[in-house]
Amino acid sequence: MTDVPLPAHILTWKASSDVICMEEIPAPAPKLAFDDPYEDDEDHLNKVSKYWKACNKERMQREACYKELLGAEVEAARRRKADENTRAEKAKEEAAM
Repeated sequence: MTDVPLPAHILTWKASSDVICMEEIPAPAPKLAFDDPYEDDEDHLNKVSKYWKACNKERMQREACYKELLGAEVEAARRRKADENTRAEKAKEEAAM
């Protein structure tokens, strides 16, 4: 009778000392507040307002970057135009000589 093979699910059983009980797992206890019935709504509003603040901050940063790049492009175009004008004047002076 000892030659009978045991099923796999019986062979995988552990001794009770090897099993981790729920009390041994370090986890914070759930916090339940029954004092304020609208607490969840306030938390939701906080999350929504934080989300929109972050979105607005990102938008303002994008706008500032865009304005900075646009200003740099305008300045580069102004300098390029001034360089072209000075080259044209030098070419006229050389042609007049």
